[in-house]
Amino acid sequence: MAMSSTRPTLRARSRRRARATVLDRESFSHDLGRMNVRCEHCGAFRWKAENKALCCENGQMTLPPLPRTPSLLMKLLSGTDLKAKRFREKFRAYNNALAFASLGVNEEILPPTWSILLQDSRRGAPFNWAIDKCTKQINKM
Repeated sequence: MAMSSTRPTLRARSRRRARATVLDRESFSHDLGRMNVRCEHCGAFRWKAENKALCCENGQMTLPPLPRTPSLLMKLLSGTDLKAKRFREKFRAYNNALAFASLGVNEEILPPTWSILLQDSRRGAPFNWAIDKCTKQINKM
């Protein structure tokens, strides 16, 4: 008899704990406010409570200007033709497909397949070729 009387209370306790856990997760909120405070040195936006030195170390650090966007990429980003529209629609997939190009590796421990891929990429495969190859792969998805 003692067993049957304790089981409902154990179930009830576990249900209460489960509900409390869910409520704790749902009720958590955090608001940093607007990111509208501008750095007087570099012009970067930050939150009011954020450390002032995170962006440019209070004017101690300056970045060189960004290089110009390659003309082919600019045409794909701003063009109105079908190829440009498809590029913009699948931009994230292209970015993911080409992301390995900036991969830093230790070539001494690479399997042979990766070594061949790295050698091909160093030969400077044309950007058009990479876009066309990615397009074919992405269209298969």
